[in-house]
Amino acid sequence: MKNRPDYAKFWSPAFDTMDDFIFLIDKDFHVVKVNRMLSTGKFEHSEFFEPRLKKWLYVRTTPIFDDSHIVIGSIHMAADVTQFRESEENLKRSQNLLSETGRMAKVGGWEFDVDSMKQVWTEEIFRIYELDPDHQPMVKESIGFYAPEDRSIIEEAVNDAIKYDKPFDLELRLITAKRNLRWVRAIGKAIRKNGITVKVMGTFQDITDRKLISEALRENEMKYHAIYTSSSDAIMVLDPKKGFIAGNPAAIKLFDCKNESDFISKTPASLSPEYQPDGETSVSEADKMIRIAMDKGYHAFEWIHRKVDGNDFYAAVLLNRLEIRGSAMLQATVRDITAEKELHKELEKRVASLEQFQRVTIDRELKMKELKARIKELETKLETRG
Repeated sequence: MKNRPDYAKFWSPAFDTMDDFIFLIDKDFHVVKVNRMLSTGKFEHSEFFEPRLKKWLYVRTTPIFDDSHIVIGSIHMAADVTQFRESEENLKRSQNLLSETGRMAKVGGWEFDVDSMKQVWTEEIFRIYELDPDHQPMVKESIGFYAPEDRSIIEEAVNDAIKYDKPFDLELRLITAKRNLRWVRAIGKAIRKNGITVKVMGTFQDITDRKLISEALRENEMKYHAIYTSSSDAIMVLDPKKGFIAGNPAAIKLFDCKNESDFISKTPASLSPEYQPDGETSVSEADKMIRIAMDKGYHAFEWIHRKVDGNDFYAAVLLNRLEIRGSAMLQATVRDITAEKELHKELEKRVASLEQFQRVTIDRELKMKELKARIKELETKLETRG
């Protein structure tokens, strides 16, 4: 060191700031320099990765003092903590995965001690309640966030879990710390020792989105049901392989059936004459219309239907493909257009009569013109002779 002052100038500060205990000895094995770890006279420890061994090491250095409290040596202990570090990393990854999964699913875990009524929450529950993670509410306070109309329900459920070991699974309304209304699902069960409940634990999930979707679906279902039952058009649901599976009151009335059971016992072909106007059988034509609707998703056409009493009528049919419980079905809307067809035929007759009248009128006018021309020609000849 004395022969290399420039080297020492830059090397010594680095030597002293190293966290690991390092010392230099001379050829006689006398310590000539130690870094700050020994000179501080304090307990030092560190963990580091040794690339040559490919292991994590934990090194602990304890100074040895003489009677004058002067450091005269040190004791060093090193331990292979690779497995511990790997377990720690795996645990951290699992915790991060659990936290991220909870955030995505909006679900968290909780438990409370029955004697102290102190709670432990995961991060997601704080997010659901919109509370600062540093805040640790007691059980009574957390129950106070529930909507007034639902508060007694959760209180009773918690008490029953403590007293009677009764688990609960509830969907209730919660008003967050920021006054936002949310739907939550609270699941809990008791942890008992020697027949006494010591803890209650469970999960807590924000189900607001699901509830909103469920409400929207319920409203749509109610609207559809109202339309379905009150529609003046016949609406029916058809399984392409089995036939009719439902029919609204207008459908039952249109085909003169006794009730819905009577209606769904029929098939499209049985509620039709043997042949359609194009000469094809109703059976083959019905299969064709169904295939087109299943392929395209919809199909509109005109059809001759037959009532149960044997009377035929013209119908406008609209088929729409839909899914019911994972199975492809068809919704058929059928409207009796017999009156429209008869009116159309009557109009065609009147147009034909009018056209015939026009032809007769034009022909008569032409003949009158010819007659007038002939009379004028005769008058001219008579005047010439006179």
